[in-house]
Amino acid sequence: MLITKTNYTNYRISFRFSVRNGNCMVYPFDVKTKEELTNTSITPNGFYLDLAKSRYLDINIKKEVLKEGAEGLSEDVRFNAPAKDGNKYTSEGIYTISVKNKYTDQQTEKKIYVGDDNLLKAYMTTGLSIREIQNQVKNGAEINDDGTIVTVSKQALSPTSSKPEEVSEIKTKAASTAKAEPPADVETISKQVQETPEGDNSVFILIGTGCFILIAAVSAALIVIMKSRKKTDADK
Repeated sequence: MLITKTNYTNYRISFRFSVRNGNCMVYPFDVKTKEELTNTSITPNGFYLDLAKSRYLDINIKKEVLKEGAEGLSEDVRFNAPAKDGNKYTSEGIYTISVKNKYTDQQTEKKIYVGDDNLLKAYMTTGLSIREIQNQVKNGAEINDDGTIVTVSKQALSPTSSKPEEVSEIKTKAASTAKAEPPADVETISKQVQETPEGDNSVFILIGTGCFILIAAVSAALIVIMKSRKKTDADK
């Protein structure tokens, strides 16, 4: 029957509805420091999940560890299961957190490493496979604490010069400086002459004057003796 104002004076229409959060985010926090961990973060303490009151998210966590096999170490999935708000994860491994909002079909993924193994740090930080990282280590590469890899070519460079061109430039400058510098003896003599005090020069002048007077007196005495001899000879 059609409802109109003439046959019904009061009526009610009911319906159901729900409000859903369109957010598609999960926030991992360090268990010990309580600091938020971003994607590819490394923590030795473990982490817990905070969904920021988003109740309609599908969360899944996958854990990977290193396992010894026939071909050496390889990554192995230990569990892949749903998670919920407040879950804690403290055992060593690489955790992949996958979040999906079934109402918006948006997805978010984060990776967190729990532990101190440099090989797993490099595996998560660089994106290389375990075998590729092991090959680089065999060839002399080193893994830093933050998971970055230092190759042999970078280690071969001088700590004070990051480029071969800079090394050759330094050698050229050293050679030109050596040519321009005077011999050590000449430099020492000139320095001694410059540093001679004025009192020493006056002593040299007095000695020279005394020698000149002595020579003049000896010459005058010789002249007088010669004249006296000539006079004696003339008298004879």
